[in-house]
Amino acid sequence: MCARPTDRHALMPSGPLSASDLTGRLLRRVGELLDIPAASVGPDAPLSSLGLTSLHAVTLSEALAEWSGHPVPTSVFWETPTLAGIVDRVLGHGPTGERQEPSGSVPPADREPVAIVGIGCRLPGASTPEQLWQLLLDGRTTADGLELRTSEGTRARLEGSFLDDVDSFDAAFFEISPREAATMDPQQRLLLETAWEALEDAGQVPAALAGSATGVFVGISGYDHGRLHFGDPDADLHIGTGSALSIAANRLSYAFHFTGPSLAVDTACSSSLVAVHLACRSLWEGESELALAAGVNVILDGAVGDAFARAGFLSPDGRCKTFDAAADGYGRGEGCAVVVLKPLARALADGDPVHAVIKSTAVNQDGHSNGLTAPSGTAQERLLTAAYRRAGVAPGAVGYIEAHGTGTPLGDPVEARAIGRALGGVRESGEPLYVGSVKSNLGHLEAAAGITGLVKAALCVRHRTIPPTAGYRTPNPGIGFADLGLCVPDRVLAWPEGQDEAVAGVSSFGFGGTNAHVVVGEAPAAPAAVAAATDTAYGEDGPEGRRTGSGAVLLPVSGTDPGGAAQQAAGYRGLLEGEPSRLSALAYTAGTRRTHHRFRRALVAGDAREAGDLLAGVAAEPPDRPVPPGRPGPTAFVFSGQGNQWPGMGRELLRDEPVAAAVLGECDDILAKLTGWSLLERLTADEEAAAGHDDPAVLQPVLVSVQLAVARLLESWGIVPEHYVGHSLGEVSAAAAAGALSTEEALFLAVTRGEVMREATGTGSTALLGLPADEVHARIEAAGGAVDTAAWNAPRSTLVAGDGPTVERLVRQAAADGAFARVLPGTTAFHSRFVEPLHERLAAEVQDLAPQDVAATLVSTVTGGPVDGSALGAAYWARNLREPVRFTQAVRHVTDAGCRTFVEIGAHPTLTPAVLETAAAAGSDVVAAPTLRRGEPARTALLHTAATLYEAGARLDFAAVHPGSAGVLRLPVRQWNRQRFGDRAHLAARMSRAVSPAPAGLLGRRFSVAAGDVHYWDGALAPHTPHLPACQAGRYSLAGVPLHLPDSLAAAALDAGEVVFPGEQFTVDVQPGPAAVRVAQDTVTQLALTPDGAGARLTLHTREGEGEWLPYAEAILTEERPVPREPVDIAALLGRLPERTPGEALRTGLVAAGWSLPEPERAEEVHHGPEGTLVRLRAATVWNRHAMVDCAVLAAVVAAHLADREAAAQVPARLAGVSVPGAADRAVPAWAHVTVPEGQDDNTAEELALRVRLLDAEGQVLAGIGRIALTPLADAESAAAAALLHQDEALLAVADAPIHELLAASPAERPGLLTDYLRKETARVLRMPASSVDPAVPMNTLGLDSIMSLELHRRLEAALGVEVPVVRFLRGATTADIAAELAASLADGPGGPADGAAAPRHAELEDPADIERLLAELDDLPEEEVDSLLQRLAPQAAEQS
Repeated sequence: MCARPTDRHALMPSGPLSASDLTGRLLRRVGELLDIPAASVGPDAPLSSLGLTSLHAVTLSEALAEWSGHPVPTSVFWETPTLAGIVDRVLGHGPTGERQEPSGSVPPADREPVAIVGIGCRLPGASTPEQLWQLLLDGRTTADGLELRTSEGTRARLEGSFLDDVDSFDAAFFEISPREAATMDPQQRLLLETAWEALEDAGQVPAALAGSATGVFVGISGYDHGRLHFGDPDADLHIGTGSALSIAANRLSYAFHFTGPSLAVDTACSSSLVAVHLACRSLWEGESELALAAGVNVILDGAVGDAFARAGFLSPDGRCKTFDAAADGYGRGEGCAVVVLKPLARALADGDPVHAVIKSTAVNQDGHSNGLTAPSGTAQERLLTAAYRRAGVAPGAVGYIEAHGTGTPLGDPVEARAIGRALGGVRESGEPLYVGSVKSNLGHLEAAAGITGLVKAALCVRHRTIPPTAGYRTPNPGIGFADLGLCVPDRVLAWPEGQDEAVAGVSSFGFGGTNAHVVVGEAPAAPAAVAAATDTAYGEDGPEGRRTGSGAVLLPVSGTDPGGAAQQAAGYRGLLEGEPSRLSALAYTAGTRRTHHRFRRALVAGDAREAGDLLAGVAAEPPDRPVPPGRPGPTAFVFSGQGNQWPGMGRELLRDEPVAAAVLGECDDILAKLTGWSLLERLTADEEAAAGHDDPAVLQPVLVSVQLAVARLLESWGIVPEHYVGHSLGEVSAAAAAGALSTEEALFLAVTRGEVMREATGTGSTALLGLPADEVHARIEAAGGAVDTAAWNAPRSTLVAGDGPTVERLVRQAAADGAFARVLPGTTAFHSRFVEPLHERLAAEVQDLAPQDVAATLVSTVTGGPVDGSALGAAYWARNLREPVRFTQAVRHVTDAGCRTFVEIGAHPTLTPAVLETAAAAGSDVVAAPTLRRGEPARTALLHTAATLYEAGARLDFAAVHPGSAGVLRLPVRQWNRQRFGDRAHLAARMSRAVSPAPAGLLGRRFSVAAGDVHYWDGALAPHTPHLPACQAGRYSLAGVPLHLPDSLAAAALDAGEVVFPGEQFTVDVQPGPAAVRVAQDTVTQLALTPDGAGARLTLHTREGEGEWLPYAEAILTEERPVPREPVDIAALLGRLPERTPGEALRTGLVAAGWSLPEPERAEEVHHGPEGTLVRLRAATVWNRHAMVDCAVLAAVVAAHLADREAAAQVPARLAGVSVPGAADRAVPAWAHVTVPEGQDDNTAEELALRVRLLDAEGQVLAGIGRIALTPLADAESAAAAALLHQDEALLAVADAPIHELLAASPAERPGLLTDYLRKETARVLRMPASSVDPAVPMNTLGLDSIMSLELHRRLEAALGVEVPVVRFLRGATTADIAAELAASLADGPGGPADGAAAPRHAELEDPADIERLLAELDDLPEEEVDSLLQRLAPQAAEQS
C-alpha cells in the first residue's frame, strides 16, 4: 500500500540556520573527508572537480540532516552542481517542490498526436505485445541468466535477462543468402523480423509502402558483434555491413524500400526513446508519412558487462530492484522492440487500430553536471516540465510514469525526486502518482530500454491498468515517496479514478547525460462516421447492415512455404474460435492488411463454423505448390452465348453487390427506352414467370446485362482482363465490356439480334458432339442431310446445327460409338444455313453502330484471331450471326499470346471445359474459372471465382471484395521459418567470467522453470553446415556421412550431473530411443534431467526445423562408489598381444573402410591379439571428460575395425557403465585397453560388444566404458545417410564433371546440364545447398548481391570462357535463363558469340570511394553500363574472395 501524499518541502529547515554558518560547516567537513584544507574548497566550484564519491555523499547528507533538522537525501549532491547550491537547497532558497517552467522556445502546441498503430517485440519471456502484457500483470522477472559452453570445454555464466535464441533467423524470407546472414549482427536480424511483425500488427502491407517516405529510426549502441569479428582474418565486406550500427537502420529501409530518413541513434541507454523523439519530429515536419522507431540490444561478449561491474553499475544477481531498498545496481538485458508511428488523423481516416498516442516528446542534456555518468535531477525535472507543457497536460492529469528506474542506489532517488518535483503532489482524487519500470521485469535493455518502456506505457493506457513492479518489497529509504506524492505499485491496479483520459509518461536517460521523455495518451474513440462504416458484420445468421443476402466471405491464407500457410490458417482459426462474430473483419483484414505470399489458399465461407472447418483443413493439408513465377500473367474474359440461362440468374446481384446492381440499373433504364419492359422486373420475377421469358428479344439483352454486371464487378475486385473473347451472343458482351461498343449500343444490338432470331425459331436443332471437327465433318457428309458445323468449341467438342431429324440421327450414331452427344434445348439451328436469310437483315438494322478501337485485345470467334474494335460494325455482326463459332481457335490464339488465366462470364459454366481442353492440346497449363452457377448464390459463386484466381497468383482488391467490412482485427503475426546462423555458445571462451572448465556437449543453455525439480538445457546438433561451428555432432563420419554417436550424450549427462549434484561421481548408461538415427542431422535439442533416487534420468529430444519434438535417447546416471582397481601390467599385456599395427597403417585402413575420425593420429600404434587390443595414445593438450570418452570410443572403433577388416563398419550404438572419475588434473591416459566384456560370448556381425579401459603409463585405470555395443547402420539410418549424402547428387555429378564433358554435350542436353551447373556454382557462392536453388526463381531473390554476383561472374568466366553480364544476376534472371543464354553462346564456340570476343577489360578501380559510388548508382543506369562498371570490379572481387 502507498501512503497518502502530502504537501512537502522536504529540505526546509525547522530552525534558524544562516547560510554562512551552514556553508562553513559543510566546507570544513568536505576538507576533512578529502584530507585537504577547507580553505581550498570553493563553495562555487563544481562538485565534479572535488572528486566526491557516493560514500562521501552519504556522510555529508547525514551531517546536513543533523545540522538542519530535516532529512537530506544523498541525491542532492548529484542534482546540484556546487556546495553553495546545496546550501541553498537545504535552506529552501533553491528548487524544492515548486515546479520550474522551462526556459526557451517550445514547439507549436497545435501539433496533432502521433498514433502508435503497430508494435513488435522480441523480449525475454515475451515475443508479442500480448505475452508482454501478461508477463507484466503476473509481475514476473526474467533474470534467469545465461550459461554458455564451448567445444573447448569452457563454461561461462552471465547474469541478467536474455533472449532464448539470437542465432536463428528466417534469411530466405528476406532474400538474404546464408553466406550474408552468417555475417550479420544478431541485432540486425532481430530488427528485420520484429519490424515485419510490427508492420503486420499495424495492418500495414510492406509491399504497399515500398517507395514511400517511411522513416526508420533505430536506437542501437551495442557493438559486440563488430568487436568480436573485425579481427577475424576471414572478415569480408559482409562483416562490415553486418556489424555497422548505421546499417541496422539502413538495412530495414533497404529491405522494405523505404525512402524516408534512415538513421541509427546512439545516446546509450536513451537511444531508442531519442529515436522515437526523432521519428515524431519527422512526422510532425512532414518529412516522413510513416515511421518505424526501434531499439535493439544483444549481448555477445562479457567485456562490457565486466567493465560496468567494475564501475559498480551492475547488480550481482542480474536483477533491477527498481525503487526498492535492496537496489544494488542494474541487471543487463537484451531484446528488440519496434513501434509503427503515423499521424493520428491519418491513422483514424485509414481505419488503423491504435494502441495509444504520443502527445509530445522532449530531449535534453545534463550538461556539465557532477560527473559525465552521474544523473542530474535538475535536468530531468526540466525535461519533464517541458514535455508536459508541450503536450498541454497538467501534472495532475498524469496517472503513471514509466521511469528509467535502473535500480541503482544513486539513480533511483535522483529520478524519483525529479518526478515528484515536476509531477507529484496531491491530486484531486487523493491518489498518488504511480511510478514503476519494466526493467524490474526484463532487466535494463540499454539501447532498447526506452522503447520497451514506451511499449509498456502504451499497453497500460490501452488497458487502463497499472501492473505491479516486479520484486518490489521495501521502499527505498532514500526516497520520500509520500512527501513526493509518488507510489510504486506492488499489485495490479485500475487506472486512477477521475482521469477521463489515461495519460502516462516514459523516461529514458543515457549514461552520458542525454535524457528523453515521451508523453503517452489513450487512443481516442473512432469517429462516428468511421465506426458506422466498420460496424457492419456478417453474423452466423446473416449480416447486419447493408447486405441482407449471402454472408459469404473470401478468406485468404498464404505463406512463403507450406508450413507458413498452415501456421497462418491455425492462427486464424484460433482467432475465430475466440471471436466467431468477427469473420467478416477477419476476411477483410487478412485480405487488405497482410502480404500475400506464394503458397496460397482462398476459402469461401458463409459463417464462422464453416470457416473454422476450412481453416483446419488448410492447417492439416497446406498448399504444396507455390504460385509459379510470372503468374497470373494476362487474363482473358470469355463470355458465353445463349443457352445457360436459368430463372433467378442475377437476382442476388441486385441485392448483394452494389457495383453489379448499378450496372443492372443502367441497363434497366436503357432497355426501358428501347423496349418498354423492365429488366429489373424480369430478373426479380418468380420462377414460373421467369421461365416464360424464352423470347430471344428478351433473353439476349438480359444475358448481356447480367454478363456486363458480372464483368464490372470482377473488375472492381481487381480482376481486369487483357483479352476479351465471346462465344456467339457473348461477343456482344465482350465488345461492350472492352469498350468497343457503349452499353446502349450493345443492348440495342442484343435486342435487335434477338428480334431477328425469333424468325429462326423452328428451323431445326443444335447438338454438341464430343468428337474432333474433321470426324464430325465426315459424319455430316455421310449423313447427307442439311446439317452444318455451328461451332468449334474444343479439339474434341463440336457443335452441329441443321435439320432436326438429321441432327438427332448424328447424335444417336455418335453415342452408339461411345462419344458424348446431346441435342441442346430449343428448335433453332444456330450458325447454320437456316439463319442465312437473316444476317443481311441484321446488318441493315444495326447500321448506325459506331464501334471504337480499344486498348485491350479483342479476339474474334468469327475469324479465330484478333480484331480491331472499330471493325465491329454491322457487317461483322451479320457474320457473327451466321458463321460458325471459331472458339477453340480464338482460345488457342490467346494461349499462344501468353495468357494463362481465363474467366468464363456467364449464367452457368459451359465454356470452361472447352478452354481447358484447348489449352491442354496446346501444351499450356492454364487456370479457367467460371462465375455464376445455376442455383448457387451469386456472391458465393463469384467469391469462388476470385478464390481460384487468387490461388493462381491474382492480386485482388480485397477492400472492394468486402466493402462495408466489420473493421480491422489484429491478426496473429508471421511464424518464422528460421535457421541457425552461428552459435553464441562459441563466444563463451571469450567471456571474462569463465568458471571451471567443463566439456561441452548438448548443454547449450540451461533455463529455469517455475516449479518442479526437472532441469532443462537447450542445444543443437549440426553435421557440417558451414554457418554452424563445430560441435559434438559430425566428429565421426562414415563414407562421407557425418555421424552422431552416443558418447555425446554420455559426456553431456556426466556434465549435467556435475552441475545438478556438485561433488558427486556417476556412471552413465545411454540407450537410443525409437527415433534415434546415428546420421547427424541439423537439429535443435532439449535435454531434461530428472533426479531419481541417488542418480538421475535424462531424456534427449530433438527437432528438425519447426517440426515435432521426437525422443532421441535416454541416459541413466548411477552413483559411482569408489572401487579399488588393480593396475594392468602393460609389459606383460604387450607380450600377449603378438600383432602390431603402426598408426599410419591403421589410419590408411580406416580410411579405406570409409571412416573419417577426429584426430586419428591420437592412436600412435595398436597391439592386438586374442586377448584384446591395446592402443597407445598420443598425449593431448587438454584432457577433460570429453577427451577421455572420445579416446575410449576411438579405441573401440579401432578394435572393431581390426577384428574384421572386411565386414561392414561397426558404429557405436549403446553405452553402459561410462565412468570418468576424478578431478580435472587427473593423470594423462597413455593406453586404451579394449576387451570383450566378461560373459559376452555371442558377438555377431550384427552386434559387437566391447569393454574399454583408459590406463596411465603405469597401467592404472583412469576411466572407461563397461560395455559399448557397436552395430552396422540400420536400413533407416542408411536411407537417411543416402538422403543427406546424395540430396544434390545429380547436381554434384554435373557441376563437378570436367568442363570439357559439359561443353561436349549435345545442344539438346546442354541447357539442362548448364542449369544444374549454374545451380551448384550459385550455391557455392551463396553457401547454401544446391537443392535450395530453384532454377525458376530469380537469382537476386536468393540473396545474390553485387559482391557475390561478381564472384559468380568470375567463376563462370574462368570455367566456360564466356562472360555472363553481371547485371543479369542482379535484375531478375533465373539460373534457367542464364543457362539458356550460355547454351546459345557456347553454340558459337567457347569464346562466346560469333565474333568470339570477350567483353573489353577496363582499368581497375582502386579507390573504395569509387566502388561505393558505382554500386550506389546501379539502379539508375542502363543494363549495358551497369555490366561494364561491374566487370571493372571483377579483379577486386577476385582478390577479396
